[in-house]
This record gives sequence, structure tokens and C-alpha cells, in this order.
Amino acid sequence: MDLSATQPQPPRNQGDSKFSKKKKKISDASDHIFFTSFTDATTLLVENI
Repeated sequence: MDLSATQPQPPRNQGDSKFSKKKKKISDASDHIFFTSFTDATTLLVENI
């Protein structure tokens, strides 16, 4: 028996979408920092060989 059709769905909270966008931006920034530091480390290793 499916009760989902009879129960009203709660309205979506706008705050959630803003939070997920902010979280995504933080993730993108940390990915960029990791990639940059990885590139720097690789460059240093190549120069030392």
C-alpha cells in the first residue's frame, strides 16, 4: 500500500540549496589547492633528480 500519494510533501527549504552550493564551492577550492600543491611537489622532485 503506497501512502506517499496521500501524505503532503513538505516544502523544500531554500536554505538547503544555498548550503549545498556553499559546500560545493569549498570543495572546489580545496581540490584546487590540492592540485596546486601536488604540481609543486612534482616540480620539486623533478628538479632534484
